[in-house]
Amino acid sequence: MIKSPVYDKVMSSYPQDESSVGMKLYTNIRSQIRKSKEASLKAQKQSSKTKELRLDTNTQVESSEPSKASSSDFNASYRDRTYSQPKRNTPGCADCSSYTRDYYKSKGKDIGTYTGSQWDNSRPTSNPKEGDLAFWDTGGSGMNHVGLYKGNGKMDHFSSHGLREGVSTSDYASKYKFLGYRRPN
Repeated sequence: MIKSPVYDKVMSSYPQDESSVGMKLYTNIRSQIRKSKEASLKAQKQSSKTKELRLDTNTQVESSEPSKASSSDFNASYRDRTYSQPKRNTPGCADCSSYTRDYYKSKGKDIGTYTGSQWDNSRPTSNPKEGDLAFWDTGGSGMNHVGLYKGNGKMDHFSSHGLREGVSTSDYASKYKFLGYRRPN
């Protein structure tokens, strides 16, 4: 849910059921914020293209995936999606492995459709880099969740709460069993 002073002010005066005027306003505000973020990201992307041309040729960025679109550009397309395993391939829906699959697909790489196939199409690494996969057991039934390592002990992942960006892996590991980092083949 969006946390902003505008949202809090508008929504506090309306009932919260889906058919209410408040919910319609919430949807409208969320759409306007998303459009504003997309426009901002597009402008940043144009600006970064110019900066890339000025980079020293000795500058290296550590990343395990091929470079095409930035992860922030990719994440923008997932911020308003609904979590659903059965509808994971339906527009507007996603789950953890469809998020990581689509991320790598945007980079021109096929890592598989499900968490298990993504595990199989990757190799273990003890030195994770941005873009590596982070595998978890979130329910005590074995490997059932995957996210993208972002560096500095953070990851992005798609859960029943939607897209979560910059989550501390150590905080997540205090709740769930960490199974390891893996780098796609």
